[in-house]
Amino acid sequence: MVELTAMPSPETAHYFDHAATAPLAPEVQEAMRPYLGERFGNASTIYPLGVEAAYAVERARLQVLRALHADEAQTRVVFTGSATEAINLAHKGMVWASGRRPAHVISCVTEHSASLQSLRWLETRGEAAVTWLPVGVTGRADPAGVERALRPGTALISLMLANSETGVLHPIAEAARTARAHGVLIHCDAAQAAGKVPVDFAALGVDLLSINAHKFHGPKGVGALLIRGGVEIEPLIHGGGQEGGLRAGTENVAGIVGLGAAIELAVRLREAEATRLLGLRRRVIEGVQSRVRGVHVHGDQTHCLPSTLNLGIEDVEGPRVVALMGERGFSIAAGSACTARGTARSHVLTAMGLPEAQVAGAIRISLGRGNTASSADDLVEALAEVIDSLRRGESA
Repeated sequence: MVELTAMPSPETAHYFDHAATAPLAPEVQEAMRPYLGERFGNASTIYPLGVEAAYAVERARLQVLRALHADEAQTRVVFTGSATEAINLAHKGMVWASGRRPAHVISCVTEHSASLQSLRWLETRGEAAVTWLPVGVTGRADPAGVERALRPGTALISLMLANSETGVLHPIAEAARTARAHGVLIHCDAAQAAGKVPVDFAALGVDLLSINAHKFHGPKGVGALLIRGGVEIEPLIHGGGQEGGLRAGTENVAGIVGLGAAIELAVRLREAEATRLLGLRRRVIEGVQSRVRGVHVHGDQTHCLPSTLNLGIEDVEGPRVVALMGERGFSIAAGSACTARGTARSHVLTAMGLPEAQVAGAIRISLGRGNTASSADDLVEALAEVIDSLRRGESA
């Protein structure tokens, strides 16, 4: 058996990787607590303990619908084990329901690995033919590219709202209007956007939308897929018929309650928190650029999350910067935490056509509720020292 060495826990104030996961909000933990103890019922049973659990699940479903401005009578919420599962359900469920082999799907080269890999899986089996939309140096998809990619038999368009590495926001509403005009269904991966920018299911005009609780201070292991009324989709998992027959298995009541509480809290705090985090984001950018030469801010800076920034630092390796910052108690990333522990070259930055030196030296800083002006200044100071030592050939 491999022995694991305990690592010191960094201060929450020095945690700058909220795009990977956000700490569980105390309010969410308190909402979940009864369902981890005395309210342990199975939501599929009909005695009081089970009915109470079922009520909690339905209350969370309503919280999601209201937080994301979805029509409560016409929209289904399917709780899943993650946004990855929700994305797989959207892709595979829609392709299988289309009855086309192969079904034509449109997506983007900078999507999250959950989208890339699920669609490639369908491609390798001859079940889908995917048109991959390119991006330019801004990292933003061109809505006109969606229309150019459409074919008479296109079954699905799938695009993320906010990029997980750069924070760039894509023009989903425009893509959805194009989709609707041609009778094509569209899925939106909103895992990074929900709770950080306005996410309005009705206004976006999408047919399916996936979210992930732990990205907005909820628990890990629970996500959701919103499905517009009238959209037919096949399940991934078969069994007891839970979640309207679309996700079999006993419901994770505590996790679902946590997701509902977290999205409600995130939406309530969103406007004030977005303003605060945008100020911290500017503070970090200005601080690093004033202290360190050869620093580039990646991606469209007009259409972006208030909390995420991706910096390309010349003459250093991003993973080495991340490791040395970790030794100082700071948590940042060199890429998406969902792929190869964030050490592989970024497919997102490569697709943007950035110089190799910037891609190699890329780091992601993603802000959250625990960060302050003081901790942002600490981050800048530590980054400047680490980068300087690396450039001088020292180990920091």
